[in-house]
Amino acid sequence: MLKPALLPRDPNARKSLILLAGCLLGFVVIEMGFGSWLRSPSADRNRRLELVGHIQSCLSALIDSESACHGYLLTHDRHFLDPFAQAVKTLESNINETKPLCKYANENAFIGDLQVKAAAKVKVCEENIRIEDAKAWNPVLMRQKMQAGHDAMDAYRDDTKKFLSLETSNIKPETKLVDAGRDLLNAFRISVLIASLFVVARMFRLQKQQEHYLAAALASRDEALAATRMKSEFASTMSHEIRTPLSAIVGFSEMMIDEPNAETADIINTQARKLLQIVNEILDFSKLEAGMSTFNRSKISLTELFENIVRATSTSAVNNETSVSFVVDGEDTISGDEIKLSQILLNFVSNAIKFSNKGSVVITATHIGPDAPLKIEVKDNGIGIDAADLNKLFIPFSQVDNSNTRKYGGTGLGLSICKKLVELMGGTIHCSSTKGEGSSFWIELPSA
Repeated sequence: MLKPALLPRDPNARKSLILLAGCLLGFVVIEMGFGSWLRSPSADRNRRLELVGHIQSCLSALIDSESACHGYLLTHDRHFLDPFAQAVKTLESNINETKPLCKYANENAFIGDLQVKAAAKVKVCEENIRIEDAKAWNPVLMRQKMQAGHDAMDAYRDDTKKFLSLETSNIKPETKLVDAGRDLLNAFRISVLIASLFVVARMFRLQKQQEHYLAAALASRDEALAATRMKSEFASTMSHEIRTPLSAIVGFSEMMIDEPNAETADIINTQARKLLQIVNEILDFSKLEAGMSTFNRSKISLTELFENIVRATSTSAVNNETSVSFVVDGEDTISGDEIKLSQILLNFVSNAIKFSNKGSVVITATHIGPDAPLKIEVKDNGIGIDAADLNKLFIPFSQVDNSNTRKYGGTGLGLSICKKLVELMGGTIHCSSTKGEGSSFWIELPSA
């Protein structure tokens, strides 16, 4: 997190923001008040002008369709049919575009009536074309059809003229006051634009200053991270130095177990092993923090791996009267880092034995194919963990219960190391537990 002192506290930045906010607020107020007053009559006037234009286009399209129909009837030339079809299509399109422009009830009623009369006129033309195609004309039928066509066209033309006259009378010319108001509004818009550009330029300069301070803050952060890495490397080096004499203590104490001071040697050996385990955990944690941990992939037999785990934990299992068993469900051979995987499972099984006095621990591996993920679960029936405390398990140096730490020992690093190792292998780690019934820890690793 960046320290507040690293950020500039320029009062000019606040003034620029206030000025920009004032310009925008004034612009919104003028647009909503004065601008809407100017736009109201202008918008209705433009709507009516557009509506009149569409009505005139409808009349022109209907006249074109009638002319094309008459041309076909007089000349018997089928080339007139294409202009007729195009005129009908244009008529329908203009009527559909006219409907959204209708704002009042009388306008909607007219458009509906206009559509009916236009359809009637088009129908008469289409019937005439069909009769001509069938060569079924006779003098009486011709007079009837021609009269019907004239009547439909006259009715459409008369209604259109009445409506256009009414709409034209409602289109009022703009007054000088409206023109002056529009000029004033445009001048205000230009003023706001200039002021906003000035403020934006000022804010841009202040942003450059912010970036300069931010770069300085990031440099400080990098220095802090470098210091942290140096601390991790120092802890790793010191752990190596401490482990060397401890290994000698463990070795010589094992040689003394068969001597007369066997009990004393056993105590030394036990405590030295515990101290060595603590040093190993600190060393592993330091390597992971410093990014120094490496992985060596090889073929692993799950059965052999689990047998080694059971063998390594047999002494503590016997002392705790706890049984350890394993099950391999699926393929036995996998690809991975055997040392790291063994380290994770040893931690799981050792914890399960530690907290399962006179209980049982079961290791289960599920690996159904070479392309399927691998799941390894360690389940016990020990003291269990409260659900509210599960989120503490993988935090470094964190203990669920300090009283348990004093009773069972531990640094609080084991599970956090397991989590980091699993994540570096591209997998996930999980746990579930019920207080008084036992716990289950498992990992899921992707296929090789």
